[in-house]
Amino acid sequence: AKRLLAFIRKFKIYDKFIDLISQSNDFFLLASFIILAGVAESSATFAVFLTAKGFVVLGILFYIVKIIIFIPAIDIFKHNKKRLLKYTVIRTLYYWYLLITASQIYRNIKRFFKDFKERLRDYFLPIKESLTRILH
Repeated sequence: AKRLLAFIRKFKIYDKFIDLISQSNDFFLLASFIILAGVAESSATFAVFLTAKGFVVLGILFYIVKIIIFIPAIDIFKHNKKRLLKYTVIRTLYYWYLLITASQIYRNIKRFFKDFKERLRDYFLPIKESLTRILH
């Protein structure tokens, strides 16, 4: 997601979009954030159901859509955190998010996936290098 965000930020229209929402009234700001976050999470849920039904490629595509849609929602939150935290629902969800990310279980899961990613990279790196040598 970080690479995708860096790519998206190259376009001036994205920054103008975020600025437009940031300068809007509180209702439009809240609605924009909730709609983007809701569509993103719905897409992720749909991706899980598609994958469970055996449509793996379509599930992956819907999860990619989730990431693409969630990036502006995160930026809207980062730029307008103080305004959005005025709302009890947002403040409660953010509190739960902070509790979850501070938990030992979350840190263990995050560490596991980081180690798993490194092992995958170490496994596939020699294959990638040999294919690169063969193709060039």
